[in-house]
Amino acid sequence: MLDFIFYYSQLALTLARLLGVRFVPGKGLEGVVGKVLAQVMIYHNSQNFEFRNRELTRLSLLASELTDIEAHSSALLAKFRNVYRYNRADYYGFRIEVATASFFIRRNIDFDKTESPDYVVNRSNGEQMFVECGSAHLNKAQNRSVGYKISSAVAGKVKLPYLNLRTALFVDVTNVIHHTLASQNYLQQSEIEALVRTEMRGQPIGATVLFFYMLDKDKDYFSHNSIRVDNEGIDPLLLGFLDEQFPEPVDEVSNYTIPNAG
Repeated sequence: MLDFIFYYSQLALTLARLLGVRFVPGKGLEGVVGKVLAQVMIYHNSQNFEFRNRELTRLSLLASELTDIEAHSSALLAKFRNVYRYNRADYYGFRIEVATASFFIRRNIDFDKTESPDYVVNRSNGEQMFVECGSAHLNKAQNRSVGYKISSAVAGKVKLPYLNLRTALFVDVTNVIHHTLASQNYLQQSEIEALVRTEMRGQPIGATVLFFYMLDKDKDYFSHNSIRVDNEGIDPLLLGFLDEQFPEPVDEVSNYTIPNAG
């Protein structure tokens, strides 16, 4: 019990510092992350330790990624603090941008945080490629196929005027995949790829990479997984980069769960 309370308190304080918000013992932490922390305590008090630990792992991953950003650039961390503090309704978008920055940092990829598109990736030969981030999520569970949410998320991005065939769209679909499992309206990977390919066809976008968080129950391991779909005419520079960073997966996991969000 004391070990949990200590870990919980330290995690809450760390997230409060990284996000630039207040943590008041007994009242919690501001914003969406504060709501997740409150849910952790509800699970703990009801002795639902599996769900408690799952939520703690999600928050620990966020803290780890923000720590990566802090070590890389205090100015970049300040940008993410402002996004979280002043645009809390767009938490899903905030989350994929944090994960993307951390991904670049951990892999020693030279990048700049911009706005339109969200990231510029600098190659050693002086050339550049681009990443635009997005997310697909549901406000409540549905008893029908939710593939349209993935289609909508991609369609809403690929028509942006600043995209081109050197641009990759990074979209977090954790919430949508979670709901397909919860409702048992499953989407096969081939179906997802077909939906994305349809929306990209004829549009000036190089590729779409869909991301989702997954908990491997056998290994008790929380991973960030991807589904990559290249568009016709993708620029060779972007193609080479994606081949380096997102090769075809080799391991399949059979005993897993997908959280509601990253």
